[in-house]
Amino acid sequence: MSSTEPTTPGGFTIQKKSKWPWIAGGVVVAIVAVVLGVTLAGKEDNGFDSHLKVAYSTSVPAAKDLIEYVNEEIAPDYGITVEAVGYGDYDAIYRSVDEHTTAAHIAAHRYWTAEVNKRLGTDNFATDAEVFTWVGSVYSPKYRSLDEIPNGARVSIPQEPSVQAQQLQVMARLGFIELDQSIDPLFVSVKDITANPRNWQLTPIELSSQPRVYKDFDVTFSGGEGVDPASLITNVSLPRAYSPPLTVAQDRRTDPNVVKLYEAFKDPRVQEWFTQGGGKEYETIITAVATDQPLVNPELYVPLDPNATDSEG
Repeated sequence: MSSTEPTTPGGFTIQKKSKWPWIAGGVVVAIVAVVLGVTLAGKEDNGFDSHLKVAYSTSVPAAKDLIEYVNEEIAPDYGITVEAVGYGDYDAIYRSVDEHTTAAHIAAHRYWTAEVNKRLGTDNFATDAEVFTWVGSVYSPKYRSLDEIPNGARVSIPQEPSVQAQQLQVMARLGFIELDQSIDPLFVSVKDITANPRNWQLTPIELSSQPRVYKDFDVTFSGGEGVDPASLITNVSLPRAYSPPLTVAQDRRTDPNVVKLYEAFKDPRVQEWFTQGGGKEYETIITAVATDQPLVNPELYVPLDPNATDSEG
């Protein structure tokens, strides 16, 4: 028995474990953490390469087809390739751009982007590259025309403020309600309804939930994605202000490859795809940008710099 090893009253030897393995292990962990941190930081600082991922909502398959069309027919002219990446959750789309998992998205209009940025703390930037215009849909589990919808009908409308404003404008254009003319149409809500001659009972529902619960209502005003076509009553193109633009991370606005992606989506062939190509089959959900309409708040339509050479870290 070693004289340096302490013993218990019962004569048992207490073995002391060396501190060196723990110290050595800690050093290894620290080194790995530093190396990993440097590697990740380096990847972040280098910006995007020429293969760029563009996020879209899986509830809008038309967006995937458009991205794939851009990759096949337009992107090669700009020295890039484009990959469509689908997400089932809109918040995940915004985070993917903010975290640079994807280079951009074409999922929503600029006013909704402002709402989501505020709610999530993301910093997505809506460019002036308008991609398409949403088509509003009116659908019902029981009625086949607008004239059949009765007085006092239970009506589902989107809960999200900017999308609710869209559909209230659709209802007003169809003559079912009147809105306060002193309020900016982009920001109207149910409280701004000044006349409701049919006494419709409006219920705000989360946009993504509307298709799932539409049978609980007499009629639903919403987007057309995820809806049984047999339930569709009519479509109404939404104002140009609600055209989703190519949206990128604020800190990647000067990334050279992001600028190339931006230029590819501004290419006239994108709009031609809707009017003359494969996009025509999706005209009940999305359609070409209504460029004949004037821009609302034109100061919000900011281009990316085509002469960009550096990425803003």
